[in-house]
Amino acid sequence: MNAVALLWWGAAAILVVCFCVLRINSAQIEMTQAEKTHQQVERDIKRLAQAQAAMSGMSEKRLSDSDLISRAQQALSQAGLPIQACSGVQPRPDSSASGSSIRTQTVLMMLRGLTPADLGGWFAAWRKNEHAWQVAEVQMTRSANSQGNAIAASDMNRYDISVVLAAHYLAEAP
Repeated sequence: MNAVALLWWGAAAILVVCFCVLRINSAQIEMTQAEKTHQQVERDIKRLAQAQAAMSGMSEKRLSDSDLISRAQQALSQAGLPIQACSGVQPRPDSSASGSSIRTQTVLMMLRGLTPADLGGWFAAWRKNEHAWQVAEVQMTRSANSQGNAIAASDMNRYDISVVLAAHYLAEAP
């Protein structure tokens, strides 16, 4: 091979390398732009979900059920009932419809020794205070005398009430 042919092959190799370097740089620039666009779309989706939650009264995240006892006791107090009637709150597993980003959080609250009229007063006070928790289910059983409840023994119109409260929230995106 003569020197001119080697020079042509060398020039061709340099051109190929330069072309590859330019394509790699172009691909890196496109990738950076795509990542920025992706991040912006994720922020926009989050803002839309927050706006949807705000308009529907839904929470943007899972609610703390730690203040439910104080809310229940506040409603009992507003209804003129003893706060000891609330005997506790038990969280239940969250649920969601298939393919939905909306999850439902539920808790079971026990109210003890109330009459139907007392329960109505508690419901009215509960609804008056604005919060995301809604009554989803109510079960009433006659209060048992075995718990030493003297009021239940003298008044057969007293009930232990299981109240299921539900709150909807937006699930975190994976």
